[in-house]
Amino acid sequence: MKREKTKDKIIKSTLQIMSKDGVHSITVRKIATAAKVNIAAINYYFGSKESLIQESLKSFMETMNVMFSVLDDKTKTPLDRLEVFFQQMMEYQVKSPALTRSIFSGLIGKVPDDKHLAEDEKNRFAKFKVVAGEITGIKEEELLSMKAILLMSGILQPIMLGSYLKYLAGFDFSKPADRKKYLDFLLASILKK
Repeated sequence: MKREKTKDKIIKSTLQIMSKDGVHSITVRKIATAAKVNIAAINYYFGSKESLIQESLKSFMETMNVMFSVLDDKTKTPLDRLEVFFQQMMEYQVKSPALTRSIFSGLIGKVPDDKHLAEDEKNRFAKFKVVAGEITGIKEEELLSMKAILLMSGILQPIMLGSYLKYLAGFDFSKPADRKKYLDFLLASILKK
């Protein structure tokens, strides 16, 4: 029990550092200090910083999978499912912008090395296509793929821009009202029939 508690505490601290400062700023010393453990404990549980980062990213992806599960909730309309999902996603990204930027910038232009992660991403992408098809009535795979890409890009781009977005566009993505207005416009624009 103590073993799992310590291991989870280390992962949680790693994710907090990644959320605040990004993946590239991680050091074992920072993690040990944040988790209130010694460096030997990190080496004992994970073997290396790289292994710890991989475990932490898996934990992040599990959180993402929970968020994505709302897209499967057939008790809600397809549009409601997308709205709930994107609201959760944007809220998480606003709280953890450096983590989001680090993870997604690492995916740009390549398939993830971790086959499980790559398959998860492909499955999540397929969920966007299904919901977009339910809303628009479109059956053509290529068009659904394009809609899914636009939806994903429309949510990730404001996070990637961070505070620069306010300078560029004049609205503040950290404010719930601005996010809601943006989301309503995004969904209406992309999900036209």
